[in-house]
Amino acid sequence: DYFIAISNVVMQSSPKNISNRKKKIVYNPFNVASLVNKESARSYSVEKYKIPNDCFLLGCIGRIVDYKNIDFVIKNIYDVHKNLNIDIYLIIVGTGKEDYISELKTYARNLGIDRRIIFTGFLSDPNKIIASLDLLIAPSLVDAFGRTIVEAMLQKTPVLAAKSGGHIGIINEGVNGMFYETTVKNDFINKISIIVNSENIHTIPDNAYIFAKKNFSSKQHLHNILTIYSHLLKS
Repeated sequence: DYFIAISNVVMQSSPKNISNRKKKIVYNPFNVASLVNKESARSYSVEKYKIPNDCFLLGCIGRIVDYKNIDFVIKNIYDVHKNLNIDIYLIIVGTGKEDYISELKTYARNLGIDRRIIFTGFLSDPNKIIASLDLLIAPSLVDAFGRTIVEAMLQKTPVLAAKSGGHIGIINEGVNGMFYETTVKNDFINKISIIVNSENIHTIPDNAYIFAKKNFSSKQHLHNILTIYSHLLKS
């Protein structure tokens, strides 16, 4: 028997009767040559969604379901705007049950920040949006991996993720991304403040880009699979 997992979280649930030497994490491959020009991507988002070019643009990408914790991000946009005195907007890309999306829109409207929240619906290729962001937020509470984090890394977009689930196996704090303590409002706002005010923030997405290209390419995926087959043939 041999157990192959796509993340640390999945590996933790692996059968106990299989020895650790027969367990291997093999990440799904990504198109590591997908880098989009950030200036043209920003112009695209500004024009399409009628937002200020100089705003601080956040994004959440993925299925819109309750465990993704998008309501936490929406709830804190007003305080980020007020406390940090920055013109902040949030783009939410993805689909979900219409009732739940309507609930999130009503929530934003009741908070008086609906003009700062853009719901795009489904996009077949979100890379242009991801490349246009100043910061990708990954707020999910239970994701086994975190595909959009890697997609952001490959667009040299900084990532701030909830410290949970599969996020922990991808991000090295302060090196290729940043964490905030899950559902802790003050930590979330503080981490955004650090990112907004950091003069060296570009080093994090640069490191992330190198990390993602090295670890999530088709070539690396094939190497990992062949290594397993080689081990099996020898045994």
